[in-house]
Amino acid sequence: MLVNIVPKTQKVEDVINEMMVDLRGALDELICRKTQSPEGDVIINLLKCPYRNADPMAADAVIYGETNPSKEFDEAADKLLAETARLLGDFGLTIQVATGGIEVWYRRIDGAWAQIQNGRIVDAVWHTGEPDNI
Repeated sequence: MLVNIVPKTQKVEDVINEMMVDLRGALDELICRKTQSPEGDVIINLLKCPYRNADPMAADAVIYGETNPSKEFDEAADKLLAETARLLGDFGLTIQVATGGIEVWYRRIDGAWAQIQNGRIVDAVWHTGEPDNI
């Protein structure tokens, strides 16, 4: 799963950045436990604030968790969302930092993907089985 945290302002980005090591560890552990993902299979990034003049009605940060469809994810999605909300509260993110709230979007992305290192595919999800010409 690829998780990107997108802050609405530089101030929110700075505060999240200060807690990023602990937040990353806690989110990683939660996601792996709930979705039965292997350790190291969750990548969590804090993006730089991409907004110049953000809508004032927007959440102070949005967390996007994207993964390929799987039975484990489908079965865990609602509980994962609830426990993520609780975790963010435990970190004080929804009270001290993001008074405008934080949105969490766990999404299934349908599509093949591959991780390539040194010219070789080292991890992949195929839709029709592994191609013969690799």
